[in-house]
Amino acid sequence: MTETAKDMAKLVKGGVDLTGIGVNLGILAYRDGMKMLMNGVAVDKSEADALRFLTHKAHLKVVVQENPEDPPQNIEPFLKALTV
Repeated sequence: MTETAKDMAKLVKGGVDLTGIGVNLGILAYRDGMKMLMNGVAVDKSEADALRFLTHKAHLKVVVQENPEDPPQNIEPFLKALTV
């Protein structure tokens, strides 16, 4: 478990294999200079780049699940619409 998508990308770049597991994001809080990717998930350019790395380069399934009872949502369509 990591606090940010950037930290997760560092683990994957360092050799941690998540191909059978994927990445499940929880809430990524909004701070100044960020854009809302979707409800409960705010990203700046570096977080967006890390998510793009995880999905496009590491070929991992990345989903967002704000609460355990919520169904996971694939992040890919939200990343495609993002202009960060």
